[in-house]
Amino acid sequence: MAMKIQLILYTYMLITTAAIVAIFALPATLGALQLDQISVWDGVYSEKQAARGKEIYRKECETCHLSDLTGNDLTPALTGIAFEYRWGQLSIGDIFSIIRITMPQSAPDSLSSQEYIDTVSYLLQMNGFPVGKNELTTKESVLNKIIILPEKP
Repeated sequence: MAMKIQLILYTYMLITTAAIVAIFALPATLGALQLDQISVWDGVYSEKQAARGKEIYRKECETCHLSDLTGNDLTPALTGIAFEYRWGQLSIGDIFSIIRITMPQSAPDSLSSQEYIDTVSYLLQMNGFPVGKNELTTKESVLNKIIILPEKP
C-alpha cells in the first residue's frame, strides 16, 4: 500500500514538474517565433521601389482600382479599412502571392516578380506604412515573415 502511494506521489510530482517547465518554456518559445517576424511598420520597402510600383500600378491596376486606389462597385479598394480588413494580420508573402496569381485580372501572373513586389511596395506606401532603406525582396520565405499590422505596435 505504501509503495502504491509513493508511486502515485511520484507520478503527481513528475506531471506537476513537467507542467511547470512547459508553462515557463512557452513564453520563451513564443518569443523565439516572433523574433524572426517583422511588421510593415519596420520600413520594409524603399522610396525608389514604391515609385516604380506607382508606375506599374498606373499602367496595370488603375483602370479597375482607380487612381486613388478606392476601387468601384466591382473592384475592391486597396487602401484604408478595405485594405486592413483584407490583408491585416497576413504577411507580405500572402499579398504578393495572391496578387501575382490573380492580377491583372485580364492576364494573371503576367508581370515579373519584381514588378509585383514593387506594386506591393506602392500599396504599402499608399496605406501609410513607413519607407525604409532597403527594398522588399521577391523571396517568399522572407516575405512570409513580414506581417501586415493595421496599427503601429
